[in-house]
Amino acid sequence: MDTRGRAIRGSRVWIKVSKDCKAQDILHTAVQQMTMLDCNFAPGNYTVCYTDGRVVEKLPGSDVPFTLESYREIVMKDYSKVVFFLKDAELG
Repeated sequence: MDTRGRAIRGSRVWIKVSKDCKAQDILHTAVQQMTMLDCNFAPGNYTVCYTDGRVVEKLPGSDVPFTLESYREIVMKDYSKVVFFLKDAELG
């Protein structure tokens, strides 16, 4: 995401993680994949965000810790349709 919370065009990558993974697992895998595929990507201090720009820590609307499987059940999408973004934590 850019500084205004919008997706950067052409920067989407597919990752494969287990369904019981947490946000940190998604972050680690996504940073590895972006580093391998995009020569302009600089590893740094990133966070995983929902499509609206909120940081992934808990499930939306609750205090339950995030897991991919429980999030997928809430949004009622197939795993291949679930989208998250990386946001530079230093940019806000």
